[in-house]
Amino acid sequence: MFLLDMLANLPRLRLSSDHLQFILWMLKELGVSDVPSYKRFRHKQDELNKMMHICTQLKCSPKGGVFYQNNMADLLAIDWTNLETRAWLEEYPVRTTTVSESFHSQKWTSDIPSEAIAPMWCHSFSN
Repeated sequence: MFLLDMLANLPRLRLSSDHLQFILWMLKELGVSDVPSYKRFRHKQDELNKMMHICTQLKCSPKGGVFYQNNMADLLAIDWTNLETRAWLEEYPVRTTTVSESFHSQKWTSDIPSEAIAPMWCHSFSN
């Protein structure tokens, strides 16, 4: 079920309903046990989507391109509650006795209220 759901949701390879029905039929013909029906597969996908509570938002670029974006707060909440990914997350601002990065300075740690600081989810540099 997991691999089939992953195949159905690959961002650059959108499979049609006919493709998925063919894959399910082929799995049954090959003797794979516990192959769900197409209707049951789609029902399970809907259940999983409702259970995860990830809000996908429609966006429009300045040039008129249409795309969808998952809500960053939802994705961060999932990462924070998952014990395996939580260990890899870093909290900002970092409270240390020495300043080794610009975001360690007093402005970020004391002067600005924590409610006003956006969480840092991407750390990159450009020249």
